[in-house]
Amino acid sequence: MKKFIIFLVILGISALAFDKQKKDREKELARKPAYLDARLKMSFQDRSLDSVMFVKALDEADCQQQSRVLEDALKKGAESICPTCKFQQAECKEELAPRYAKLFDDVPTSVTYLSLSRGSSDEREARVIYWGVSVEESDKLCNAVPQFQKGRKGKVSCVRAQRE
Repeated sequence: MKKFIIFLVILGISALAFDKQKKDREKELARKPAYLDARLKMSFQDRSLDSVMFVKALDEADCQQQSRVLEDALKKGAESICPTCKFQQAECKEELAPRYAKLFDDVPTSVTYLSLSRGSSDEREARVIYWGVSVEESDKLCNAVPQFQKGRKGKVSCVRAQRE
């Protein structure tokens, strides 16, 4: 009888935990997503590249928070890796232009881009494009996906540009 009561208590606790997790998930889904559009300009010797990152945030407040975190990280990382890199802007938007929104479908477009899926509650789905790179350089970017995967729970993949 004692084991049966313990079993019922454990079952009850599990049901409560599952119910709380379900309610938290429903709250998250009820939010209206916002999109962070962040841009960085990189200059090397005789050329420059532009990097664009789109982050799907939970809502406007989350977008603003992601913007601050990303801006701080980019500024710190860029200074040590690329002193000539300049953080240009980070802007939260209710929706993305259709050409950028389709990146979140992970379909090939005219450019190669990185797709970062959400693997935990603190990660956000994101897409990263590098403008001004050659086909060979974009292939090297795709080959570096395992480096981008380090420290992320969500899957990082490369969506290669359509080639004719």
